[in-house]
Amino acid sequence: MSRQWYLDDASRVHWVREITIKVEPDLDKSVLAGFIFRSARVQHGGLSKYDYTIILAGNLSEQAERFVSIKELMHCYFDPDKVEYATDTAVALENHMRQMFDESGSGKRSLHVQADGMALWMALGVICPAHIRDAYLASAKSAPAVADELNIPIKQAQNLLSDRFDIEISQILN
Repeated sequence: MSRQWYLDDASRVHWVREITIKVEPDLDKSVLAGFIFRSARVQHGGLSKYDYTIILAGNLSEQAERFVSIKELMHCYFDPDKVEYATDTAVALENHMRQMFDESGSGKRSLHVQADGMALWMALGVICPAHIRDAYLASAKSAPAVADELNIPIKQAQNLLSDRFDIEISQILN
């Protein structure tokens, strides 16, 4: 499916008012390929709606840009009333970025990093339904062939075909 299909679907979540995707040429893809933040909370009749902005690094390949966009869109499905790792204020976003980079390599996983991991595995799950993944595994299809067929980066095709995929998805579903 095209990136637009995923964008349209996420836009229908009842707490999403608007989703904007921007490319930031100065964001170095080797440091951070993309991120999402929510803002502009509006309450009406007891319901809250938010704007979501996805920032993508410049110079991503078409495959990487599509995958990172879809991964970031998965954050729109997290119930904002139950999200302890939201980045809907400048302070929260700054804390998230600091924590993410400070904990890199430490083995600690902040709530923000956990949410990002969930979004990654969710993106793989929606890009490739279980029956198609099962067929890939049964036929021992190579990661490069899967990446080409699904228009995703090879690293993500490797994740999709890995044993870890089942573990991560089962944790999200439980």
